[in-house]
Formats: sequence, structure tokens, C-alpha cells
Amino acid sequence: TADSRLVKEYEIAFVSTGDVLRKEIRDRTPVGREAEAVVASGGLVPDELMLEIIKAELDRLRGKSWIMDGFPRTLHQGELLDSVLNQEGRPLNMIVHLNVPDQVIMARIEARWVHLPSGRVYNTSYSAPKVAGRDDITGEPLSRRPDDTPDTFSKRLKAYYESTAPLL
Repeated sequence: TADSRLVKEYEIAFVSTGDVLRKEIRDRTPVGREAEAVVASGGLVPDELMLEIIKAELDRLRGKSWIMDGFPRTLHQGELLDSVLNQEGRPLNMIVHLNVPDQVIMARIEARWVHLPSGRVYNTSYSAPKVAGRDDITGEPLSRRPDDTPDTFSKRLKAYYESTAPLL
């Protein structure tokens, strides 16, 4: 994927807010328990809670360059992140927005499989595992993320259009 190529080429840390959030949920942290019900219903995690998760991750990466995927998603999140980074003397130097058609997103979701313990993602249409249904490294079974359903993603796309347009 583009993110993995950038990470390797430029030695940049990659922060997937979805992965960080799923780890918090899997580890049953207080933040994870709070976010679990919202994520399962297809809603967006409250801005302040997402900022708490992101700030902890960025503190861990202090002094390193990073790419963040999935945050900010709302104007308010953008303002919160900007405020925190400016207070710490760590302003953003680049923002990239990928414009992917809804039907492409839905097709990718329907073909996505994941090795839950590692977070490795496979897609049967363009990056299939070597053995169907099995992780390439461990051989363990792949599964679908619980939130990878058309209904959940329809809700997320609607929320995206309502919340992200002002940020863009």
C-alpha cells in the first residue's frame, strides 16, 4: 500500500487511528471500553476521546516524523489537534486527502480480510493471502472485522459527508 511504501522509503511512523482504537478496544482499556459501543454501532467516537487516543500515540512518537490515517475527521478534531500540536511546538507540515469513490470503498470492504492479532490486512481483489483464508506469516485464520458490513459502512459514509466536508 502507499502508506507502507512511504513508511519504508522515508522512515516515517504510520499511525492508523482505526488500528490504535481497535487495540484500545481489544485491550479493554477505559478508553477502549468507552469507544466500543460507539464503533460497533457505526458511529464516530467523540472528538475529545479520539484526541486523547491520538495524543498518547503522538507522545510516544515524539521526535519522529509520522503519517496519521483517519484523524482528524471533523473540523472540531482538526482544531483540537492543531491546538495541541501548536502548544507543543509540533505544527503539521503536510496534509493529504485521498478522494475515493463510495463504490470503490464498499467493494474494498466486501473483499477485506484481516489477521486480527497483528492487524495485517488482505483484500481478495488485489492483495490476497497466499493461502485463502490464512495469514501469510503465521498461517492463522483470517477473519472479517466486526464493523466491516455494508450497513455499518453506509452509516460511516453518511457521517463522513456530514462531518468531514467542513474540515476539507
